[in-house]
Formats: sequence, C-alpha cells, structure tokens
Amino acid sequence: MHLTINAVKMFGPTGDCRLDIGIAKFFSDWPCHSPNITFSFLYFVGDFFNPHTSDPGPNSNHQFSDFATNGSAHVVIWQDDRQDANWDITAQFYNNSGASGGNIKVNNGDAAGTLNIWPSIAMNQSGNSVAVWADTRTGADGEIFGQLFNANGQAVAGNFQISAGHGEIMDRPEVAMLVDGNFMVVWTDSMPGVSGTSAFRARARQFSANATPLGDVFILPNQDIASGVSNIAADGTSYYLTWRDDRRNETYLNMFAKKMGSFVTSVTTPDPILPSRVELYNAYPNPFNPSTTIQFALLQRAKVTIKIYDILGRQVATLVDDTYQAGVHQVSLDARDLASGLYIYRIRSGDFTASHRLILLK
Repeated sequence: MHLTINAVKMFGPTGDCRLDIGIAKFFSDWPCHSPNITFSFLYFVGDFFNPHTSDPGPNSNHQFSDFATNGSAHVVIWQDDRQDANWDITAQFYNNSGASGGNIKVNNGDAAGTLNIWPSIAMNQSGNSVAVWADTRTGADGEIFGQLFNANGQAVAGNFQISAGHGEIMDRPEVAMLVDGNFMVVWTDSMPGVSGTSAFRARARQFSANATPLGDVFILPNQDIASGVSNIAADGTSYYLTWRDDRRNETYLNMFAKKMGSFVTSVTTPDPILPSRVELYNAYPNPFNPSTTIQFALLQRAKVTIKIYDILGRQVATLVDDTYQAGVHQVSLDARDLASGLYIYRIRSGDFTASHRLILLK
C-alpha cells in the first residue's frame, strides 16, 4: 500500500494551526507489510491582506501585480479596470504597521479610455520608488511611461515618457533603482515594417533620480539585431540585465546577460574662469582601461551631446545629453561593458562639432 498525504500548515494570529489531509491514491489490492506515507507541507507566515480595498465594487478586474520593498516600506502595483472600460495603473503603499493611505491611481494626465497595462515598480534603500508601464496616450502602439514616488509614498511631479517612437510595445517593461535614486528601464518593442521575431528589439534607458534621461534609448546587445524578453535587477550601485538575441544566428534565440553601471559617473561644476573658445579636449588617460575623463569648454549656456562610436561608425553609447553653463566641464566614461578597440567620441553643441579618438585596451 502507498499512501500520499498533502498537508497545509497555516499559522494564524494566535499561533494555532490547521492540518488538512487528503488521500491522493490508495492501492488496497497490492500486498505489502507496511504503508509508505509521504507528507508535503506548505507554510504561510503572517496574515493575508487585500491591497485594493477601495474598489467601488466587487467586479473590478485586477492583473499583472508587482511588488517592491526596502524592508520597512513596501508597495504593491497592478492594473485594474475600476475607472473605465480600459485599464489603469493602481498602487498601494505600506509600512510594517499597515497601509500608508489608500489606493493611488498612478497614470495621470491621459484621456479617459487610455490603455495602461503591464506595470512594474522598483524601490531603493531610502524608500524612493519608480513605477513604469505601457501606455497608449500617444498612440495605439503604446509607449513606456513612468512615475516617481518619494519615501512617503507621494507622487513626485507627474508622469514622464520613457520610450519614443521605436515601435509597438510587446511586453512588460522592467525597472531597477540604485542607491542614489538613478534608475534604468528595459522593454521589448517591435520595429514597424518588419515581420516576425526579426522586428523585436530589447531596449533600455537610464535616468537620474529626478527622471532626467541619462542619454538616449539604446539596444541591450549593442547590436541592431533581433532581441527581447529583457529583465533587470540592481545591487545598489550597478545594474544586472538579461535578454535574448540571435547574434549566433541559430534556430532559437539565446540568453545573454551583463553587468552595467551609469555611463556618466561624474560631472564637475563649471570653471569660474571662462574659456576663450568652445573646445573638446583630448581624453586622459588614452589609451585607457576601463575609464577615462573627457573635458569640454563652453562660452555660454548650451545643450551638449557627446556620443561614442566604434570604428565602423556605429553608436555604442551616449555619454552626455544635457544643458551646461559656460565654463570647463568634465565627464567620465566607464567602458567596462565595451570591447577593446578604437572608438571615436564626438561632441555637438549648437553649430560646434568635434571628435577625437579613444583606444580601449583590456
């Protein structure tokens, strides 16, 4: 005889337990001297809670939840249809004593009936958090939007746009946040006019703690190839990314991963002595491994972009994309994620453009 028992052991507020036993199979016609009994226990610690307690009724549909915590502050996010016929994003913050306020409608400023789906959320050690989701307020293909929250669970400013015109959003965006509040978002979209998996691209974008973009949207494999199904995590100071791509040109896409920091690691304040001309200086050190410093000078406040290209002319990184005051500035390039070789860094500010060579030796 063989007897299988599935048991659930549940601990309530008073420490009591309940043991539910069900017989899965009983072979009474098999000769045996002693029974074989298998126990399987599933433990639940703590009480269950319902994060969407402020629904107007019991019929709202709720899907695609996500959760983030720093150990003392916690947030649950999901999509539901309580507001109108389409989906909206809702969040609920908690501390270790219970709920912090009520449900929060995360997507704001979009017209009624806008589709908002696939939310994700991340929180850093300070309790600041960022939510991201797919949103059709700009068109049927959708774009990725985000919302910052402070450590008290209050929205900081309004929704901001993350992606921009690369194609239809194909899956749930994911986000990770660093100790300093900087964060990175990854997602998959489908290029218009291209069919099949060849159209898919795993893209990403980095942001500062106040949601200012730290460069343009980029493709995770650093190659314009079919890719997708991306995910991201952070250890406080670095990002860890995974995705699939077809760089090996095999029947199925393969999984790849890498560790990544912010391309811009430091920016100095302007030199109080104004330079005599707009200029891009030679990087130092050069050759370098893994980081080098690039300086540039401005005669007046201006928008500056500095982009990195490989020897074939393909852009591999955006180092600077911001507005600077008059003076001499410097930025650091961290090239741990780039291969050894010859690179070009090019500055553009108004009518001024210049470029210099970089040699990365690993």
